[in-house]
Amino acid sequence: MADTPERAAKASMDQPRLTAPRAIGPLGTASVQELAALAAEQAVSLTGSQLGFVATLSDDERVLTVLSWSQRAAAQCAVPDQPFQYAVETMGWREAIRQRRPVIANDDAALNPWKRGLPPGHAMRTRYLSVPILDAGRVVLVAGVANKATEYDEADAQRLTLWMQGWWTVVSRLGRAVEPPRHPTETDETSRPSPDELEAIFHSMVDGVLVADAQTQRFLRVNPAICRALGYTERELLSMRVHDIHPPEALPEVLDRFRRQWKGVLPVSEDTPVLRKDGSVYYADITTNRIVYRGRDCQIGFFRDVTERRRDRQQLERDRQRLVDLLDLHDRDRRLIGFEIHDGLAQWLAAAEMHLGTFREAFAQDKTLRWDLFDAGLQLLRQGHQESRRLIDGLRIEVLEEVGLGPAIRDLVEQRTKSAAVPAIELVGETNLPWLPQPLANCAFRIVQEGLANACRHSKSPNVRIALAQHGNDLRLEVQDWGVGFHVNSRHEGRFGLESIVERARLFGGQASIESSPGHGARILVHLPLPDDLSKPNDRRAEAGDSVSGSPREP
Repeated sequence: MADTPERAAKASMDQPRLTAPRAIGPLGTASVQELAALAAEQAVSLTGSQLGFVATLSDDERVLTVLSWSQRAAAQCAVPDQPFQYAVETMGWREAIRQRRPVIANDDAALNPWKRGLPPGHAMRTRYLSVPILDAGRVVLVAGVANKATEYDEADAQRLTLWMQGWWTVVSRLGRAVEPPRHPTETDETSRPSPDELEAIFHSMVDGVLVADAQTQRFLRVNPAICRALGYTERELLSMRVHDIHPPEALPEVLDRFRRQWKGVLPVSEDTPVLRKDGSVYYADITTNRIVYRGRDCQIGFFRDVTERRRDRQQLERDRQRLVDLLDLHDRDRRLIGFEIHDGLAQWLAAAEMHLGTFREAFAQDKTLRWDLFDAGLQLLRQGHQESRRLIDGLRIEVLEEVGLGPAIRDLVEQRTKSAAVPAIELVGETNLPWLPQPLANCAFRIVQEGLANACRHSKSPNVRIALAQHGNDLRLEVQDWGVGFHVNSRHEGRFGLESIVERARLFGGQASIESSPGHGARILVHLPLPDDLSKPNDRRAEAGDSVSGSPREP
């Protein structure tokens, strides 16, 4: 029977499919990559193209793995370390997969609505044709050709489809496992860790590891270390997302850090708060990388617990701040001493100088002795001397060094009561306290001294009460008045006394609270921790050979 034009055309179209077994047959021992290279070159030849490739598709049809580029395509591509895997969503070839039919784009630069662009150095396309190959309803293979001198048509699409269908059938019959090619820079298979070795490393890592879907942020893989750190089982974590393991108030910043890491802008997310199952928070340095896991674009995170490091750093900062506060407190004490000298000693000496100067002028003019001026100047000098003794005593608390804290405070109260226009002062509680280290004893004395001075100067209270007590390793100091009171949060500038009480207590690891309101007096309560090894005052004096009596000193 004579061939008709239709039969001739059909035979021509079937030729690529029939050619595949004959072309591949002699290469029965070749690798899949070698067979794919043959397929790519034949695809270019059948369609009159310049460039071509053959690729497989992941089970979820989200990742394209290139088996081979045509020789000319590989030569024209200037991209260093050409990748073998691509996310389908980032490629123009994806429409053939999505539509499950050949796609022709004869003006790739202007007319292609699916164009995604090319990385710098990639071989340029002017037009292209891509075809999907289906097996059991799933796209298993994609072939693409590009840059034909004339436009692609349906005949080109049919030839390429038939050729690749035949190729796939033959490769499947040969029992070849279609796997991605090995990158030229990769080491030999024998030097690469086996899956069992990688699994063992994953499960024995000290750092926690999480793999999260980049789109849904749901966890896809976790290791035992992250389960222990968070307090969840593996099953629980695999039902959770990134949002679930960070405190809500920190979540916006955490997500912003992860976005910057995804873009490669932030290498490590330091001191990231992580929320445990029990509601507690620990801090981790999180390093992330972009990976493809189970065909999905994912972000793998490595969690290193830095809670102790962060706590140590915060403690160092607190210690540094305490030193700053100590220097500030020292400066305040110096200013207070300056105020005392200016308002007391300097005034007495200036007045004495004036009186004695007047006495000298009067004596020089009429030789008449003005003993009243002389006596007044002498009295002022005596007062200045007493004031200097008071200031010296304020700087160096001699009785505190000699007999300890309890007798020193009792002496302070007795000295205060000798002054005119002071409220009645009551001292209650324990005065036979253990012997304290000098810095701690000095701190406690200064707190009581400042609280008492504040009450005597400003409270206008008829009574002031000082209470001392020891409870185990806790020393309790209390100064209370029933005077005019004040707003605690609106203290007057220049009054450093109350602030110094708080700072002194904090510097020795204690706590100070100040309670007051207008018309209801004020109460200062301080707790100071005591060392474990304390001796009694009498023991300390005996060791030092000190015979000083515990009674208050004479003025």
